[in-house]
Amino acid sequence: MILALESSCDETAVALFDPLVGLTGEWIHSQIALQEQYGGVVPDLATREHLRNFGPLLTQAKNSAGCSAVSEIAVTQGPGLAACLALGLALAIWSPLRAQSAQPMDMMDMKTKMDGKMTASCQDMLAKKAKMTADMKAQDADITKILTVVGGLQQSDGHPSP
Repeated sequence: MILALESSCDETAVALFDPLVGLTGEWIHSQIALQEQYGGVVPDLATREHLRNFGPLLTQAKNSAGCSAVSEIAVTQGPGLAACLALGLALAIWSPLRAQSAQPMDMMDMKTKMDGKMTASCQDMLAKKAKMTADMKAQDADITKILTVVGGLQQSDGHPSP
């Protein structure tokens, strides 16, 4: 049995999946009505709502048939809001249902996998930052050229030339 956790944005979800049978249960708490009041998703509010709702959803899952057979935990890794994803990952690592797991998580293996993903993600972010920096420098050069031309059109007293 696989326990699945979802917390990428504004819905908290827990599901149980049996590879031989399929989905055996799912529990979802939506934040749509709450977030709608603010005109969109507020990341800090989304994170707090995940904290508030994962416990009750896990309790419902734990009380369902088949939950004692959880052998693996799947968790959303992205894309999504960083704090929300981190909360889901933390729950996967320290889940109260993990104690029932037939295959305990190898924390060093998990750390190695996470380090690899984080390293790749950080390298990707650094490459994007370098490209943005280059793009901004190019835009600054264009703006400087425009200002030079505009400046050349002005007289020495600061008024536009006739």
